[in-house]
Amino acid sequence: MKKRIRKLAIKLGAVALIVPVLAGTLGILGRTAEDPEYYVVAYGKSITILTGSGLSAEALAQRCGYDADEYLYEVEACEGYTAVELFEALNVTVTADGETQAFRTTGGTVGDLLSKAGVTVGEEDILSDNETSPVTDGMEIRVHRVTYGEVVEEKTIAHTTKYEDSKDLEKGKEKTKTEGHDGLKRLTYKVKYLDGVETDRELTGEETVTEAVDTVILRGTKVKTTTGSTGTSKTGSSGSTSKNNNSSSSSSSNNNSSGSSSSGSTTKKNGHTVTEKSGTITTSSGEALAYSKIINIKAYAYNYPPGSITASGAPVQVGIVAMLRSTLPQGTHVYVVTNDGKYTYGPAVVGDVPGGDIIDLFFDTLEECYAFGVRQAKVYVLD
Repeated sequence: MKKRIRKLAIKLGAVALIVPVLAGTLGILGRTAEDPEYYVVAYGKSITILTGSGLSAEALAQRCGYDADEYLYEVEACEGYTAVELFEALNVTVTADGETQAFRTTGGTVGDLLSKAGVTVGEEDILSDNETSPVTDGMEIRVHRVTYGEVVEEKTIAHTTKYEDSKDLEKGKEKTKTEGHDGLKRLTYKVKYLDGVETDRELTGEETVTEAVDTVILRGTKVKTTTGSTGTSKTGSSGSTSKNNNSSSSSSSNNNSSGSSSSGSTTKKNGHTVTEKSGTITTSSGEALAYSKIINIKAYAYNYPPGSITASGAPVQVGIVAMLRSTLPQGTHVYVVTNDGKYTYGPAVVGDVPGGDIIDLFFDTLEECYAFGVRQAKVYVLD
């Protein structure tokens, strides 16, 4: 611990003989004229005062100019003299568990001072200095406590929204099938604290308190049907044009559907043309039909699911065509052929409204629509 200088027994009568030895080996720091009977001898950090004056340790130290705040004393009384040993004071603080203690000591190790302070160090506690390190002046020894605790937290389990198609709902409409709600789970953590402040946590348990229930929404797929004003036609067509439906080219070569007109049913065969002469057209079957005018217009092929209703109120079918009312009123009977002579749609009646200044021709299948596509056509307005 502390390094002490050996005590020198000095008799009053032998002072004059000893002084040279002290001066040569230990070094005399001071001697006053007022009291020549005491001497101050220094060795390392410890200071020994030898005197026969009988003064107290504090008085001897003050006589030699040493402040009690800077040194610690040890006194040994001997016959005929007093030996006072002074050690340089080391000011050290120990901080643990939120409390700071101040100490003045002559030396030793960190472990010695912790023992003196009554502070124990746990296996996981963190010490600012090693326990075997020597104490130095101004040292601040700190003990950081490591503790553990358990924390329980509750966390929301977010629910989601799912969609299901429903053929019972009209397209564009939605209906809630199941009202969802969030769930709840409980999480348990082992938490590590350093001086009461959380530094780490480990998940040790997870429990579902309430399961989340997803919201289920039905999304309609049913095509809405509407009933329009009743026309004079015997058959009808779809309320949408080929611009809004499926139309392109395919491999179909024959149309065997029949339409109705004032002159009765006619079998239509692609590739046949009509003979046009002086307000009359003659079909490939030899039937003569009178017409009042010819309208050259772009024709589109289209298809709609069975049961769909036209603006006239009639269901879609071959023989019902769509034209703007400003071009031809509903109920007008017409005969349609393509300008290229490859398609004779035949007799039909205007029963629906297209999406532009065109004529829409209904076909039973998508294949027929693809084969026809879009073509320039002549529309004969029949008398």
